[in-house]
Amino acid sequence: MAFAGMIFVAIFLALILGLIFFMLLFIILSIILKKKGKKKNSRKLKIAVNVVLVLGIICAIPVAVIAWNIIWGHYFREVTLPDETTKWVSVEDLNRMWELAKSNDTDDISELEKLINKSPELVHYLDANRRCLLEHGLMAGSFETVELALKYGATFDNPERYEHTAYVDCSMDEYLEMVSSRSITEDDLKILNKMFEVGATSDYVESDPLVYSNAFGQAVWVVLYNDESVTDLELEFLQVLVDNGLDEDEHLVLYEEKGNNISYSDSEYYEGVKKDENYEAVMKLIGR
Repeated sequence: MAFAGMIFVAIFLALILGLIFFMLLFIILSIILKKKGKKKNSRKLKIAVNVVLVLGIICAIPVAVIAWNIIWGHYFREVTLPDETTKWVSVEDLNRMWELAKSNDTDDISELEKLINKSPELVHYLDANRRCLLEHGLMAGSFETVELALKYGATFDNPERYEHTAYVDCSMDEYLEMVSSRSITEDDLKILNKMFEVGATSDYVESDPLVYSNAFGQAVWVVLYNDESVTDLELEFLQVLVDNGLDEDEHLVLYEEKGNNISYSDSEYYEGVKKDENYEAVMKLIGR
């Protein structure tokens, strides 16, 4: 496939270069013939000038269209909106949006809202990983970014995102994957509550059946192994799931219980979790 792609690109470039060559050739010929036509006042030369000039224009049109698309594509990106209409947004605005989405600073969030208010379609743009502003807010653990994205039309469990992924099934699944690589904050409590409030699905295909089989089991794994201790906030985080009817996972396997057939990368767990009373509270919650 890669070789076929290279051949296609080579043929495409050869055609473009050929068009440019003949365009320049016909234009130069028309100039030369025009000068000769003026000197000799020849009707045939005048006709030849027009013919050659038309041929030059014919070659120039596809070159101009391709050049325009390249230039336009460098500065703008197409966005498909939920109603299937399309809009164009500037690359500069997109880059600024991604930068601001990483911040929890009040001034940055205010600037982000002004940017989105000016071009609401930015919210629906999917990056190379098919993530929109909402997913970037989840990744950063920024409740204000998440709330802003929802305000301007983003939705959890967007099929445009999750029908194209093999490793996460829905927004909650992806969010818990993201939380597993950092400590849980007050914003995370707000985000999780918001997900249940607006009806984000908590039912998904078993993402790691050897370790857990639902959102509660996944959240327990996150709380226990995302850092060196179980904090009060993390206990509250689990309580949000319990309060919304998710309070057990029969397939949950703790790190200490794993068999030889299960292995993890260093990024998937923090082995030295402190066995204090918060840890014991989690053990009691899961019946261990």
